[in-house]
Amino acid sequence: VVNGLLQVDQKRRPRLGAIPIGSGNDFTHNVGLPDKAEEAIHCLFSGKTRKIDAGTIKDLTNNREMFWDNTIGIGFGGAVNAAAKQWPGLYGFVMYLVAVIQTIIFKPPALEATIQYDDNPPVQRGVAMLSICNGPREGGGFPVAPNAVMDDGLISWVIMRKMGRLPMCYFVPVVMSAGHLAYKSYFSEGTAKRIRVQTDKEMVIHVDGELFCPYDR
Repeated sequence: VVNGLLQVDQKRRPRLGAIPIGSGNDFTHNVGLPDKAEEAIHCLFSGKTRKIDAGTIKDLTNNREMFWDNTIGIGFGGAVNAAAKQWPGLYGFVMYLVAVIQTIIFKPPALEATIQYDDNPPVQRGVAMLSICNGPREGGGFPVAPNAVMDDGLISWVIMRKMGRLPMCYFVPVVMSAGHLAYKSYFSEGTAKRIRVQTDKEMVIHVDGELFCPYDR
């Protein structure tokens, strides 16, 4: 829907309304809509509008580009999103929590990444997860980027560095309580207007909860 709206000239662009009946409902939560669908529907007719940021993601290998409005997950976040789609009988936070545990046990990602923020010199580091965020929450309730602001004109990014399975298990409840950024040996954060990422292997990426890469042309 966002990709359709943002291709319309701004003067003629309809407003976006959202109802929380998805698998995670993180976007509706991040913009301050009620968690109950009935109350959110009421807001479509009586609520106030607000402007928020939107971004684009470009896959230079396959020449693809998409708009996004909430979060992008690279590495662990992308792998969790892919794993969650294997559990159609589950829903919401429970589905994503099961996918998190499954990813930690069977295939925790580890990437060597070269990352450039705006025009700063590129930096190289070992990464398990890179979250690029407009809103603070994803995965049905994980506040991955608790300091993200949706109308500040900036991208918030959070990196979880490469670590073993036991530390990953330890940090699951820490992330759920938004306390992970205090562990600066494992997590780092910042803001930028543009981020470029290149890794030593194929990245698993989700864009607003949809699998973006691997991409079958």
